Amino acid sequence: MSEDEVKKEKDKGIDLFGGGTSTAIQLILLTKALKRLVDKVEKEQFDRAFLSDAVYVIGALFILLGISHPSVLEGMKSFFEDLLSGKEEEG
Repeated sequence: MSEDEVKKEKDKGIDLFGGGTSTAIQLILLTKALKRLVDKVEKEQFDRAFLSDAVYVIGALFILLGISHPSVLEGMKSFFEDLLSGKEEEG
Protein backbone atom coordinates (compact mmCIF):
# COMPACT_ATOMS: atom_id res chain seq x y z
CA MET A 1 0.00 0.00 0.00
CA SER A 2 1.38 3.41 -0.95
CA GLU A 3 1.55 6.34 1.46
CA ASP A 4 -1.37 8.06 -0.29
CA GLU A 5 -3.56 4.97 0.10
CA VAL A 6 -2.66 4.70 3.78
CA LYS A 7 -3.49 8.38 4.34
CA LYS A 8 -6.83 8.06 2.51
CA GLU A 9 -7.71 4.98 4.57
CA LYS A 10 -6.76 6.80 7.79
CA ASP A 11 -8.79 9.91 6.86
CA LYS A 12 -11.87 7.83 6.14
CA GLY A 13 -12.48 7.14 9.80
CA ILE A 14 -15.55 5.27 10.93
CA ASP A 15 -18.94 5.67 9.31
CA LEU A 16 -21.05 7.00 12.17
CA PHE A 17 -24.32 6.45 10.40
CA GLY A 18 -23.56 2.92 9.21
CA GLY A 19 -25.51 1.43 12.10
CA GLY A 20 -24.78 0.31 15.59
CA THR A 21 -26.70 0.55 18.81
CA SER A 22 -24.09 2.57 20.68
CA THR A 23 -23.95 5.20 17.94
CA ALA A 24 -27.72 5.50 17.93
CA ILE A 25 -27.80 5.88 21.72
CA GLN A 26 -25.07 8.53 21.63
CA LEU A 27 -26.91 10.50 18.96
CA ILE A 28 -30.16 10.31 20.95
CA LEU A 29 -28.42 11.50 24.13
CA LEU A 30 -26.67 14.27 22.22
CA THR A 31 -29.95 15.42 20.67
CA LYS A 32 -31.74 15.50 24.04
CA ALA A 33 -28.88 17.40 25.71
CA LEU A 34 -28.79 19.87 22.84
CA LYS A 35 -32.56 20.44 23.14
CA ARG A 36 -32.23 21.07 26.90
CA LEU A 37 -29.37 23.46 26.18
CA VAL A 38 -31.40 25.43 23.62
CA ASP A 39 -34.40 25.59 25.98
CA LYS A 40 -32.21 26.98 28.78
CA VAL A 41 -30.66 29.57 26.45
CA GLU A 42 -34.13 30.72 25.36
CA LYS A 43 -35.19 31.05 29.02
CA GLU A 44 -31.80 32.58 29.99
CA GLN A 45 -31.32 29.99 32.73
CA PHE A 46 -27.57 29.66 33.00
CA ASP A 47 -27.27 27.33 35.98
CA ARG A 48 -25.25 24.24 36.83
CA ALA A 49 -27.46 21.99 34.67
CA PHE A 50 -26.84 24.32 31.72
CA LEU A 51 -23.10 24.04 32.22
CA SER A 52 -23.33 20.27 32.52
CA ASP A 53 -25.30 19.97 29.27
CA ALA A 54 -22.94 22.38 27.50
CA VAL A 55 -19.87 20.38 28.51
CA TYR A 56 -21.56 17.12 27.46
CA VAL A 57 -22.61 18.49 24.06
CA ILE A 58 -19.18 19.95 23.30
CA GLY A 59 -17.43 16.75 24.39
CA ALA A 60 -19.79 14.51 22.42
CA LEU A 61 -19.34 16.62 19.30
CA PHE A 62 -15.55 16.41 19.62
CA ILE A 63 -15.74 12.64 20.06
CA LEU A 64 -18.04 12.20 17.06
CA LEU A 65 -15.85 14.49 14.97
CA GLY A 66 -12.72 12.62 16.05
CA ILE A 67 -14.24 9.27 15.16
CA SER A 68 -15.58 10.31 11.78
CA HIS A 69 -12.75 12.64 10.66
CA PRO A 70 -9.55 12.15 12.68
CA SER A 71 -7.57 14.50 10.42
CA VAL A 72 -9.72 17.45 11.58
CA LEU A 73 -8.63 16.96 15.19
CA GLU A 74 -5.00 16.73 14.10
CA GLY A 75 -5.40 20.07 12.31
CA MET A 76 -7.02 21.63 15.37
CA LYS A 77 -4.24 20.29 17.58
CA SER A 78 -1.54 21.85 15.42
CA PHE A 79 -3.48 25.14 15.30
CA PHE A 80 -3.71 25.34 19.09
CA GLU A 81 -0.06 24.32 19.49
CA ASP A 82 0.97 27.13 17.12
CA LEU A 83 -1.30 29.55 18.95
CA LEU A 84 0.11 28.64 22.36
CA SER A 85 3.72 28.71 21.19
CA GLY A 86 3.11 32.18 19.71
CA LYS A 87 1.68 33.34 23.04
CA GLU A 88 4.70 32.07 24.93
CA GLU A 89 7.08 33.89 22.58
CA GLU A 90 5.27 37.21 23.05
CA GLY A 91 5.01 36.91 26.85
